[in-house]
Amino acid sequence: MTRETVLITGGARGQGRSHALGFAARGADVAVIDIGEPIEGLPYALATSADLKETARLVGETGARALALACDVRDAAQVRAAVDEVLARFGHIDTLVLNHGIWSTGRFWEVDEEAWTSTFDVNVNGSWRVAKAVAPSMIERRAGNIVVIGSTSGTVPTQNYAHYAASKAALVQLTKIFAAELGGFGVRVNSVSPGLVDTPMINFQAVYDRLRPGASREEFLRGGYATTALAGRRQLGPSSVTAAVLWLTSEQASDITGLDLVIDAGNRLLPRSNPRPWIPEGNDT
Repeated sequence: MTRETVLITGGARGQGRSHALGFAARGADVAVIDIGEPIEGLPYALATSADLKETARLVGETGARALALACDVRDAAQVRAAVDEVLARFGHIDTLVLNHGIWSTGRFWEVDEEAWTSTFDVNVNGSWRVAKAVAPSMIERRAGNIVVIGSTSGTVPTQNYAHYAASKAALVQLTKIFAAELGGFGVRVNSVSPGLVDTPMINFQAVYDRLRPGASREEFLRGGYATTALAGRRQLGPSSVTAAVLWLTSEQASDITGLDLVIDAGNRLLPRSNPRPWIPEGNDT
């Protein structure tokens, strides 16, 4: 029996590393790709090449085979070369997890052209490039799973990062289209849309300032309890998302495709209100 082989994008740290270790614990061999260098204009530091190697080391400690490759998903040639190397090393790809992504903040009229374009090129175009490169091998084998990491921001209007939210909405829609087009070849495609996940990607001051200007990380984490309907839950841990990814790619979910699975501890159940209402002068009612 051949071992399961998984390719994870954005696998150097955070959710990607969690997914890699989750699949390794399941007995899969794991390939991870990540850019491993900065992208200009982001308000936080991206994972490094050392982070990428560390993920591979941790996967290897489980007894699984690990492959770590530097790859910029904005470059089709790099994507094709990385996928070819994974196929050459492992022979096949059973599961593709499209986990990579970038984000930044700003009201839509203040976001500059470069930030908007870069967000879509990484999040949407990059996902398409990787899926395009992997799909033919799955079609040939008439088997496979693709899991796209979306976001609740893709379905719930979220202020101050329209470019990110719109890119995630595109990914949720692409998931359904990929599922429809690949279903006839036995390939399942689903997305997981988490709420706010506590990873290095949200560990910077502009995120904390959404609670109040100058808020500390401790205040931010404590404020997370008010964003969930489930008692005692706050920002998600990466393992919550990993559990959903593992289930969607298991035999228990063999009849599920085209699903967007929301993991948000009940955030979408909470009432919404206008944080800055304008009330006309003299209106006492």
